[in-house]
Amino acid sequence: MKTLSDKLESKVNFFPRNRTVAFLRGLKPPAHLASTTPRQKGVEMTTYRVRVALVRATVEDDHDIHLVVATPSNHAQTMIVEFPDTNCTGAAASPKKAQMKAARSAVFNDCPKIGPGKFTELSGSATITGVGFWDSIHGQSGVAPNGIELHPALSFSGTCKPASPPPSGSGPASIAEIFYNSPGPDDGSNASLDAEWVLIRNPASSTLAMKGWTLRDAADHVFTFPQFTLAAGHSVKVHTGSGSDSSTDLYWGSGSYIWNNDGDTATLKKSGGTTADRCSYSDPSETNDHVFC
Repeated sequence: MKTLSDKLESKVNFFPRNRTVAFLRGLKPPAHLASTTPRQKGVEMTTYRVRVALVRATVEDDHDIHLVVATPSNHAQTMIVEFPDTNCTGAAASPKKAQMKAARSAVFNDCPKIGPGKFTELSGSATITGVGFWDSIHGQSGVAPNGIELHPALSFSGTCKPASPPPSGSGPASIAEIFYNSPGPDDGSNASLDAEWVLIRNPASSTLAMKGWTLRDAADHVFTFPQFTLAAGHSVKVHTGSGSDSSTDLYWGSGSYIWNNDGDTATLKKSGGTTADRCSYSDPSETNDHVFC
């Protein structure tokens, strides 16, 4: 379905409707989604054209380009656009193969180098056309609160530039994103706690040993980094709940939520106590779920 190679592809209306990121984020998602769920009426039968700000992109394990876009006037309002690899099964046989291939090529041609393993931070704006798709929310970067995506994208045009480098300071690690309002009800489950996270990135050209570094909120709840090395140009998510640490994910082990939905401050400190970075957000109406720092 993500490549328009399913049996219901012929039912899709390919005349694009002009909409906004905010509008799409406000649509009501289906009550139940599974890998076998067929194309849904409404959103998944509709082609949308949106004007967006460009935030970040990576090439995923399935070779799709995962592009995070946002409302131009509010970069906290994000959603995901995916550009399939038309050499892969499904996309290769799609009636819309040519459009998908052209859209993907436009991203690679217009943007800084986008590759696997890490996100390329972007700036600029674009007009993107794509078919609506409901995805399950599983902590993916830039996901809309209702899981809506444009998947696949059928056209891309705009100005895509590298993001401005992070401000110089005592770094080099910096706070890139805080996902402070986990999807769904705040039921206190470990899955919900783990969907609350802070993304730390290392923009330097060398690895960074982070043992003894700390991350804390305004109420002084403190996470202390274990023996951990952050590779050059890579990022790690610090999840609130419990899990198995890896090179891309660390776990606070808290039994309750850390980051306030209405506003908070995250502070990252070196092992010696020097502040490396700080990111504050304010969302008194709780209309967003994350912030890019």
